[in-house]
Amino acid sequence: MKKILVALSIFILFASATASAELVDDIEVSIAEYNAYSGEVPSVIKSLFGNEIGHVTIGTVDGSPLYFKIVTKNAKVVEFREITADEDVDATLLLEIHENTLEDILTSESPMSTYFDAYESGKITIEAIGIKNQVSLTLGNAAIKLSKFIGF
Repeated sequence: MKKILVALSIFILFASATASAELVDDIEVSIAEYNAYSGEVPSVIKSLFGNEIGHVTIGTVDGSPLYFKIVTKNAKVVEFREITADEDVDATLLLEIHENTLEDILTSESPMSTYFDAYESGKITIEAIGIKNQVSLTLGNAAIKLSKFIGF
């Protein structure tokens, strides 16, 4: 019985590590695709969110969150790496999302629409650090709603 429990525990750890690795791979592929089309990002969104340092928390199905630093310059992702929960990355934005929501966005036929819906429903939270970034986030939210309204 003990051997079965140990084997099952090892399998669960391996499976969750594999799932996390697949999620990271999916994110990295999506970043490459995004960067390839970053020139098409509306200039108002680019000016508001084009140069940020994000501390991203991804809630996982197994309950152990993953943490990442993501840096954008001129609306391109220039750095994406896993970090510890308490690592200070001098973030300008804090973002929280669950892996199921992220998978929905990554596999959607219309990722922007799926993102907007998740954000508006509270499945994605974004907190700006500092007054300037809070104003930018407020303006960015208005720009996102406008771009959604006009069909971006």
